[in-house]
Amino acid sequence: MALSPEGVFAAGAPVVNHWAKSGELLYQWRPVAPGVRTICSLGGQPAVAGQAGVVVRDEDGRSVAVGADALAKSVYAPIDAAAAGVAYGRTRMACTDAVAYVLSNHVITAYRSGEPLRHIPVPPEVEEIARQREAQRFPGVPGARFDGYRRLVVSDGGRLVVTTPMHPEIEGAVVDPAAGCYELLKTDPIFNSRHLLGMMADSLVFVEAVAEPETRTVDGKVTEVTHLRQRAIAIRPVRLASGERCPIGGE
Repeated sequence: MALSPEGVFAAGAPVVNHWAKSGELLYQWRPVAPGVRTICSLGGQPAVAGQAGVVVRDEDGRSVAVGADALAKSVYAPIDAAAAGVAYGRTRMACTDAVAYVLSNHVITAYRSGEPLRHIPVPPEVEEIARQREAQRFPGVPGARFDGYRRLVVSDGGRLVVTTPMHPEIEGAVVDPAAGCYELLKTDPIFNSRHLLGMMADSLVFVEAVAEPETRTVDGKVTEVTHLRQRAIAIRPVRLASGERCPIGGE
């Protein structure tokens, strides 16, 4: 889902629903792009990741390629459902009013209408964690692997936040797309359920749940179990874990 000026965009392959704040369905859009797995609001219109770029809905309901002119043909190439699942299952996407950022194959690509593509490398510490995660397989599910990245969001100041799941030390990184510098996010070990919602000023906004150990008698045996407290919204400041802080104001 992604916020729109009138409500929310909800992606459910192959249809994108635009819901008003009142709950009214404003329209349905079938983007000319396979594997609708991630969505964002680009200039107030829904945008999804295409095969070689970004596809956005125009005012007339048509699917339009965003980015370099070379994307116009490659976005619409046919692809089967199985291939789409592999290609888009790990794709993450975030937008500002004018730029769409797509994280795929460990590279963030910036798409702006009428401008050349710009590639932003994922911080190497985060990429290493993601590759290790993707190398793991689901138990008992042949061919299935874990996702290396959890979320990609854009802060109000234009910084990118990329997070990785379930690592004991690093939560992810905050990246300045203009300067290319980044700051690592340190994991707080007391939380084992954390979902990034977005960024507010210099803080990250999470849905969190705290793990609490408890001793119970199960089938006559004393057993230590862990359960989660009720989830809550938390705002946590970004803390520098390593490296140098990005310059303020580009200085």
